Amino acid sequence: MPQKKISIRKRAFLMSFIISIVVFIFMFIAAYKIVYHETEEILDQRLKSMAEWLADHNPVLTSSEFLPNATYNEEDVFVDIHLYTALSHDPLSEIVHLKQDRAGYYCYKKQNKKFIAYIVPLQDRQVQVSQPLAVREVLAFELAGTMLIPYLVILPIIFLLLYMGIYRALKPLQHLQQEFSQRQYHDLTPLSIDEYPIELNSIIDEVNALFTRIEKAQQEQNDFVSHAAHELRSPLTALNLQVSVLQKEHQDSRTIVQLKHGIRRLQHMVQQMLDLARQGETQLLNAEVFSIQQLLTEVVQELYPLADQKHIDIALVASDQAINLLADRHSFYLVFRNLIDNAIKYSPNAGTVEISVYWTNQNLEIWVEDSGGGIDESEYDQIIQKFYRIHNVDIGSGLGLAIVQKSLLRLNADIKFSRSQKLQGLLVIVKLPANVMV
Repeated sequence: MPQKKISIRKRAFLMSFIISIVVFIFMFIAAYKIVYHETEEILDQRLKSMAEWLADHNPVLTSSEFLPNATYNEEDVFVDIHLYTALSHDPLSEIVHLKQDRAGYYCYKKQNKKFIAYIVPLQDRQVQVSQPLAVREVLAFELAGTMLIPYLVILPIIFLLLYMGIYRALKPLQHLQQEFSQRQYHDLTPLSIDEYPIELNSIIDEVNALFTRIEKAQQEQNDFVSHAAHELRSPLTALNLQVSVLQKEHQDSRTIVQLKHGIRRLQHMVQQMLDLARQGETQLLNAEVFSIQQLLTEVVQELYPLADQKHIDIALVASDQAINLLADRHSFYLVFRNLIDNAIKYSPNAGTVEISVYWTNQNLEIWVEDSGGGIDESEYDQIIQKFYRIHNVDIGSGLGLAIVQKSLLRLNADIKFSRSQKLQGLLVIVKLPANVMV
C-alpha cells in the first residue's frame, strides 16, 4: 500500500501547531502551580489570622456543617470550637480534627474530602478554622486559565503569521518547480544557484550535474546516429545506382525490383535517422515567417511521385488567404512531411489522402487523414515511440512519428489521433499555439 504523501508546508504547520499546543499545556501547568502556591499562602494566612483572632476573643463553642455535594468557594471557611472532651469521640458527621497540642496547620481527610485547618489549642477547648483543599485547586485552575486567555486569543493570529511565514519560506521551492515545469524538454541549461537559498544549493548542484550527464549522453547518441547515417548514405547511394543499371539490363526481374525497393526503404530510414539526430543537435529554434499553405504545398509536391505510384488521390484543402507563422520552418516541414508520407504509405492503392487547414477558436489546426486501415485506439500512445510499427506490417522504419513528436515538443504544439469519419482511416490533428501566428 503506497504511503500517503503530505506537503512540507502542511507538515511544518502541523508540527508548529503541535508545538504550540504542547507549549500551552506546559504554560498552563506552570501557571497553575504558581497560582496555587500563591493562593495557598494567602488563604493559609487568612485561616491563621481568623483562628488567632477567635482564640484571643473568648471563643464560644460552635460547630460548622459541611455538605459534601455543595459547592464552596475561597470565601467559605468552617469554624469549629469544641471542648477537648468532645474531640475524643471523633464524630463522623463533623469535620473537626483530633486534639492537637500546639498551634499550626494540619491536613486531614473527612468524608472523603481533604481539608487544611489552622488549629489553636486553648486551656479547655480547641479553635479550628478549616477549608476544603478542592476550593484552592478550583481557584488556581480558574486563575491559571484566566492568565492564559490572552494567549488563546492571540494564538489564531500566531498561526496565521506562522502559516504565512512558512509559505514565504517555501516560496523558492515553488519557484524551482515552476522553472522545471516551464522548461522545454531539450533545455538542459544549468540552474542558477544565486536565485535560491543556501539550503537548496546541494540539490541544485546535483540537478545541474544530472543535466550535464544527460546532455553529454544525448550528444553522444546524436553523434553516433548522425555518423552512422552519414556512413550509410554513400554506400546506399552507390548500391542504388548499380541496381538501377542492373535493372536496365534485366527489366523483367522481380528480384531486382524488390532489391531496389529495399534499398529505397533503407535510404528513407537513414534520412529519418539524420532528421532525428538533427532535432537533438540544437536547443534553439530558427524562427522565420512563412506561409503554412505554401509549406504544405511544397510537401505535397515532393511526395506526389510516391502517391502517383499507388494512384492515390491527394488533396490539400486550405483558405486562399495566406496564414503566416513565425516559427522554425524546418521543424514544421519535418512534421508534415512525415505525416503525409505515412498517410500515403498506409493508404491502399487508389486510396485518398486529404490535408485540411482549419481555424478553431483562434487556434490553427492541420488535419491529415487517409483511407487506410486506421489504428486501434489502444495504440495511439505507442505509435509515437521510436521503431514502433502498427499491425505488424512491414512498412516504414518506425521513426516517422517519433520525429513528429520531437518536433512538436520543440514547437509547443499538440498532436491528436482518431479515426477519420470522412475517409474511415487515421485522422491526425496538429494543433498549433496561437503565439506562432502573425
